[in-house]
Amino acid sequence: MRLRVVLVAISIVLASGTVFAAAPVITLAQPTLIFNDVESDTYRLVAVGATATDTDGGVNGDGELTVCADGGARGGSNGVALDELYINTDGTGLTIELNLANIKENLLLYNGSEIAILGAGNGLAPLVVAFTRSATMAEVTHIIQNIMWRNRANSPRASRVFAFRLFDGFETSEFANLTINVTHANKPPVNRTNIVMKELNPALIRDEYFGGEDWHLDRGPSKSFAPEVFDGDSRFKLVIDDNPQVGSHQGYMYPAENATHVSVDLYVPSDWGVTGGAAPSLWINSFSNDGERIEDTYPIIRVQQKASESHPAYFQCYINDAWDAQALPADVKLDTWMNLDVRLEAGDVLFKLTGEKTDGSTFELTAKQTGTTADTLWQAALEPATAAVGEEYTVYYDNFTFNSGSTANETWESLEIGAGSNTAIVGLEVADPNNGDILTTTLTTSAGTFSVTSQLGASVAGNQSSTIKITGSPEQINATLKTLFFKSSLSVTGIQTITVHTEDMAGLSSTDTIELSVAPRSQQSIEAVPCLTEWGMILFSLLLMAGALVITRHGKRSI
Repeated sequence: MRLRVVLVAISIVLASGTVFAAAPVITLAQPTLIFNDVESDTYRLVAVGATATDTDGGVNGDGELTVCADGGARGGSNGVALDELYINTDGTGLTIELNLANIKENLLLYNGSEIAILGAGNGLAPLVVAFTRSATMAEVTHIIQNIMWRNRANSPRASRVFAFRLFDGFETSEFANLTINVTHANKPPVNRTNIVMKELNPALIRDEYFGGEDWHLDRGPSKSFAPEVFDGDSRFKLVIDDNPQVGSHQGYMYPAENATHVSVDLYVPSDWGVTGGAAPSLWINSFSNDGERIEDTYPIIRVQQKASESHPAYFQCYINDAWDAQALPADVKLDTWMNLDVRLEAGDVLFKLTGEKTDGSTFELTAKQTGTTADTLWQAALEPATAAVGEEYTVYYDNFTFNSGSTANETWESLEIGAGSNTAIVGLEVADPNNGDILTTTLTTSAGTFSVTSQLGASVAGNQSSTIKITGSPEQINATLKTLFFKSSLSVTGIQTITVHTEDMAGLSSTDTIELSVAPRSQQSIEAVPCLTEWGMILFSLLLMAGALVITRHGKRSI
């Protein structure tokens, strides 16, 4: 509609013989920038020194600034999913707020006054600054100079071209093209483990649609998202509003960054689905390692409950643009917790729902999507859907878990082990940002010995010793680490340390530690002593007086 009005204005001006208004001009001081890909996951200013000029004055309330990829050739595309554009709000007088009149938009304020509606800038959409009032060229220039870019891929593509374009309400500028080149740099491997969020920090919740380091809106805000004590512990409480649009999604997304496994606990009550059914889900974006979005792979797993049907709930997964649905067991236990689990292995997406039956036994329902090119689960959202008009319901989540956390300064809370015991070390993994590297992971301790079973052809040295080395690809090492056991020394108690050192072929490395809490060995009473010879009785008495471990029945040593 706006385009039609502009064309009419042009025809009138030309018929009268009046010189038509000049188009605005954007000039970039640095049309080519070079970043190292070690730095590219941090927002960086890309238009320092740029100017916007217009001989006719400023921009009116219909004006628009857009920044899109590839010189505009993609018709406004922002390139790849992990190319992100944002506005610098740190001491610039620019702030961003949620537009309460349209919850899909953010407002851009300049010195506290609304100046524009801010759209997209991440994913495949361009950054759009749609002015809501007249703005001077100095204000437009200030906004352009504070545009930032980053790419969060492990191995960003080498080059991208962003096109700046300004519509002043009458005329549109020529493209001002900015080329950003990323030089490849070898990055060190990382040791990682599960991050388990047991508490929801309200300070990390942002009512904005731009991706960031915290929880941020995805598609639509819920009525509320906050921590609450429920079922004896602090949980994530998400209240779905009675949105009149059936199937609308309301939730928040969190960056799982390079995870291959994401899970969350979900409380499934018996009173859902009064009118049409609740559909709480775990929604994940997946990517290939070069940062290209996998368009047909959005791993979604959910429980949908429909009171109108014979089965009280369904396990559903989104596979190849369609829902794969399985009914929960007829004797499923409700008013209890279930676990939603998504795992990525060799391009396959593995879905699993674990729950409990009324007899106390557990059940598992699984599904699988094969043949994807994804190798990263990047962002995960707690995003229920509105299943019926006028229906409001509450969802409780807990133990939001993804396996991209560093082992540094982490304590394995579950590993409170007894001296001399043999304990599995669960959840330790390695990752390498560079494709194709062979790594060596070395575990060292003074508190006991390690043992593993080689998997997928990994090379193992020092098995059943205090220093063990595993060499191979990340996949080989991680498969072998799943068999890792640690046997603590009999004389060791208290907090003990395991050092994890992973090194690539170029000598780059990461070193982290695992802390274990080792409890003193227990002293068991003598229950029965087998028939002993005289010399055996003498030996037994000597051991007993020395305070050593006693021998229990069946000849087993107490530990």
